[in-house]
Amino acid sequence: MKSLLLSLPFFFASIGVCQEPAPRAVHPDMQDLASHLDSGGVSYMLVSGPYQWEGLKPFIDGMLGLVRGISESDEIDIPPQALDFFDALPHKLGLDEVRATGASTVRRPDGGYLSKNVIQPIPDAEGLIWKLAGNTVNIGDEIRKLPATTAAMMRWSINAPSLYEASKEAASAFPQASEEFQKAEDEILKTGFPFHELLSSLKEGVTLAVSLNPDQQWVIPFPLNMSLPEVGLVAAIEDPSGKLGPYLTTQLKTHSPLPVQDTEIDGTPVASLPLPVPVSTAVALQLASVDGRLLVATNTSLMTELLARREGTQDAPLLAELEGMPDLWASNGWVSDGQLAALLQKGTRTAISLSADGTAETEAIQGMSDLYLHSIYSLPHVALSRTENGMWITLMRHDRPMLTQQSGSTVVAVPMVTGLLAAMALPGFQKARTTARENACVNNLRQLEAAKMQWAIETGATAGDPVTEENAQEYLHALPTCPAGGSYILGPVGEDPVCTTPGHQLPK
Repeated sequence: MKSLLLSLPFFFASIGVCQEPAPRAVHPDMQDLASHLDSGGVSYMLVSGPYQWEGLKPFIDGMLGLVRGISESDEIDIPPQALDFFDALPHKLGLDEVRATGASTVRRPDGGYLSKNVIQPIPDAEGLIWKLAGNTVNIGDEIRKLPATTAAMMRWSINAPSLYEASKEAASAFPQASEEFQKAEDEILKTGFPFHELLSSLKEGVTLAVSLNPDQQWVIPFPLNMSLPEVGLVAAIEDPSGKLGPYLTTQLKTHSPLPVQDTEIDGTPVASLPLPVPVSTAVALQLASVDGRLLVATNTSLMTELLARREGTQDAPLLAELEGMPDLWASNGWVSDGQLAALLQKGTRTAISLSADGTAETEAIQGMSDLYLHSIYSLPHVALSRTENGMWITLMRHDRPMLTQQSGSTVVAVPMVTGLLAAMALPGFQKARTTARENACVNNLRQLEAAKMQWAIETGATAGDPVTEENAQEYLHALPTCPAGGSYILGPVGEDPVCTTPGHQLPK
C-alpha cells in the first residue's frame, strides 16, 4: 500500500483522441519530463516508472518462469549460468531504470497532428538501451544533401561499438557461444574487412533514401506490363576512417561476375557496376568516397546529384514535410512525402488484379493487401528521435489520429502464438502459466487499489467508505479481469481489493 501511495501522485490517466485533457498538477519529480510535452490538445499522459514497472514485471517474471520451466523439463538442458543471464537480462537492458514516461498529441494549425513521446531514465542509468543512441544531426541539413527527387529518407545511428561489446558479454554466459563468437570475429578480421571501422561508422550514422523521378518512367515488362516513376536508391555512410569505400570497391572488382568500371563525375572517382535489371532505363551500382562519406546510388544521375549537393546548401522538396517542426536534431529519423505509399498501393493492386478471379482466395489476398497498405498510410510522415538532458524524445508528425494513448493502468502483452503453442507441450509450461496468471492478477489488484486511493484523494473519502466499480473505473481505461476467471471485490477505502481465486492476493 505504501509504495502505491508514493506512486499515485505520479499517475495521470490519458485522455482519449478528440478530447481536451483536463488540467492536472504535475508532481515535482516529473516536471522536467512534463515540460517537454504539450499539456493541452488531443491526448496527454504521464506515468511514473515504478508504477509502469509494476505492470510490466509480472509478464517478464512469467516469461522467465517459462524459461526455467523448460529447463526443468527432460527435453532441454539449459546451463545454470544461462538461466542466471536470463534473470539478469531485464536489468542489464535497463527496463527497470525508467523514472517516468509521457506522451502528448496536439493538432497542427495547418492540419494533421504532432505527437511527442518522452522517456526519462533514472539518473546514472546503466542499462544497455540507454547507451544505444548514436550521433545526432540536423535532419533538414541531411535532406538538403539528397537528390531533389527524394520521396522518403531514413537516417539512423546506433552505438554499435557498445552494442557489440554487450553482445560479447552476453555470449560469455554460454561457453560454447562465446568461443564461436570469438572465432567469428577472428575470421572476419583475417579477411581484412574493416569491422571496427564499420561499427564506428554505424555510430556516426547512415542515411538511406528512396528517389521517385516522374520525368523518367520505368516500363515493367510482362507479366505486369505497367509504367511507374523511375525508382532510385541512395545511401550515405559516414566513413571517417576512409576504409569502407576502398574495401567495398576492391571486393566488387575481385568477386563481381560483371566488370566494374572506374569513372569520374566532376573530378571525383566513382566505381560503377551495371546491374541487369529488366527496366527501360540503366541501373548501375555507383560508389564514391568523398568528404569522409561513402556515397552509394543506383544510377549516374543520382550520384551526380549527390556529389553536387554534398555541402547541404541547396533546397529540397522533402523539406516541406518538416515545416512547423520545433526541433530537427535527431539520431534516428524518418521523413516521407507519401509518394512511396501511393506507389506501393498502385503496384500491389495491379499485381493482384492480374490473378483476380473472384474466388474467396483472391478476395482474401485483396483484403490482406488493403490492411497492409492501410498500415503504410498510417505511418507518420516524420518521426525524429534523440536524447536530450537525459531523456529520450521522439517527435512525430502524422495526418491521421493515432491510437488513443493508454495510461499506465493497463499493460497489454501480446505473446508470440507459435512460441506459446510449442511451449504448451513442455512439462514446465503449466507451472510457468500458473505463476504468470498469479502475477497478472496481482498487477490487476494493484491497479484497482491505485484507482481506489486516487478516488479517495480527489473526493475526500476516508477509511471505511465504500467504493463502487463506477468510482474505480473513472481512473482506469477498463476494469481488469482475473486471467484465471476469479472475481474482484473492491472493498472499502483502507482495505486491499481481493480476488476470489485462491492464491491471488496482494502481498502484505
